[in-house]
Amino acid sequence: GLAVDGTEWVLQKRSVQQAADSAAIAGVYSQIASEDLDNSVNNSLTRSGAVSDDSSIQAIPNPPGYEADPFAVKVRVAVPARMTFSSMFLKHPWAISAEATASVVKNGHYCAFALGDMDDQAGVVLRANSEVVL
Repeated sequence: GLAVDGTEWVLQKRSVQQAADSAAIAGVYSQIASEDLDNSVNNSLTRSGAVSDDSSIQAIPNPPGYEADPFAVKVRVAVPARMTFSSMFLKHPWAISAEATASVVKNGHYCAFALGDMDDQAGVVLRANSEVVL
């Protein structure tokens, strides 16, 4: 039973960490677009399916260590663990927690970008054996 719970723990931890990573990136995009940070983080976590309604979620703009970065976002998530074996003996479930920090990195000049308002079309599409000269 403990081996099953250990495996479940690892899989849930990985899923919650991936959700926190994606939510931090979504938070950065919301900062860039001057949108609501908490709403963007919550939407990202909801879409992931790894975070339940009774989870603890914190979205922190300009976290410690990144005070000068206007786009830095830290996300902390604590989710009640769903354990098959140990849940029969525990009064309260364990918490699985994850933390992620994201920001924008400026590292050069952009040579090409796409503009447009069509949601279903990309500005540049690359497929196998494509030859693109920009």
